[in-house]
Amino acid sequence: MKKVVGSEKYLQEGKWMFELRLKIVLLFFLLVPPVFIYFVFIKDDHKFINVMTDVSKTEVYQAIKLSRYGKQEEIIRFADFYDCLQAYQPLWKRKFPEGHPSEDFYLQVFIPSKDLLFFNVRSNEAYHVFVRSMDENGVYQDSSGTHAINCSIDLIDFVDKSEVF
Repeated sequence: MKKVVGSEKYLQEGKWMFELRLKIVLLFFLLVPPVFIYFVFIKDDHKFINVMTDVSKTEVYQAIKLSRYGKQEEIIRFADFYDCLQAYQPLWKRKFPEGHPSEDFYLQVFIPSKDLLFFNVRSNEAYHVFVRSMDENGVYQDSSGTHAINCSIDLIDFVDKSEVF
């Protein structure tokens, strides 16, 4: 019997490739869970924390309410909403309010540090919040992680524009 050298070489290369793929898959499954746990449960969200320390209960902010019906400019004061907002939780603790997603709207609040607080709202309850940073031209730069809150929008003081200007 003749030995076919080419087929043995092919089998050895196939076995080597299989072992390499197996090692890559195992490495992936060993690294992904710790990285996920770090970013979801452990890592501090410095951007969000910095903005939350800049937010005031009594200061007046410009805001925009964005819904499927369009946008509406508002002037707000966080008032009693501030205390609820400061009790934010990790996103995995979020509880969706009752109501249909078609009722959802977004509330963008402009913070003087060129940051925006974005609130998702359903049935008059803000259920999550994140920060988006902008440059001086209004171009997106960076975002924070998203955090869970369950705060009634009724706690926000919507200021009459004539009182401010």
